Amino acid sequence: MTTLVFTGGMRNIASGVIVATTYFPSKVAMPVVFGMLFQQVLASVFSKVLQKVLSPK
Repeated sequence: MTTLVFTGGMRNIASGVIVATTYFPSKVAMPVVFGMLFQQVLASVFSKVLQKVLSPK
């Protein structure tokens, strides 16, 4: 389950970078890049949450 959660998010943000750099001016890619940085922080926090929820008691 954890693998699917993280893989889906990483693919979506990578697609955003490709669309932004291919079809729009370079300034459009900046929010996507900031989103990638913010996603790393959220991924580490969410990993801890998943560990607590999915760990056997």
